[in-house]
Amino acid sequence: MVFLDRGEIGGRDTLHYRTIGDGPITDEALVSAFPPALPSEAVLAMARSAPGATTTPATVAALPPLVPLNYLAKTETDLQVDEATGLVLRVAQKQQIMAVPAGTDQRIPLTTVELASTEDSVDEAVGQAGTVGTLLWWIGIGGPLIFGVLGVLLIGIAALRHTRGDRHVVPARADIPD
Repeated sequence: MVFLDRGEIGGRDTLHYRTIGDGPITDEALVSAFPPALPSEAVLAMARSAPGATTTPATVAALPPLVPLNYLAKTETDLQVDEATGLVLRVAQKQQIMAVPAGTDQRIPLTTVELASTEDSVDEAVGQAGTVGTLLWWIGIGGPLIFGVLGVLLIGIAALRHTRGDRHVVPARADIPD
């Protein structure tokens, strides 16, 4: 996770982070949805249509008639987190699934999914952060301050009563009339 910058959402100070995950897909159910191999012509057609693709005659000649494929995923997540409470206020995520012909390092994009917080969910998260911030203030500052003042007042009252001789004496059992 990398810190990018500070910002503000709905009057709340935020910290902006980004994570990038890149590696083989380990979910067997997802991997089984894709073909384990494709004919070399299909792989070449996909490779040529990929952004920034460079297909050389040597690459074409090196492919077997049926090309085994590996699958990778790259996930980028942007988080905007409330600085005071740590609650996530806004999320944007992009996940790309790519096929990689065995024996090559060429990544062929198959699908891209982008998810993002809606403005309604951001507004709700900002409201929750405000509530949590208030509770944290009462727990961390307000409550201890009130109890501290009460404690000082009680000590003052006890000291005042002690110095004035305002003591109530409870009579012993023998002194109580029948």
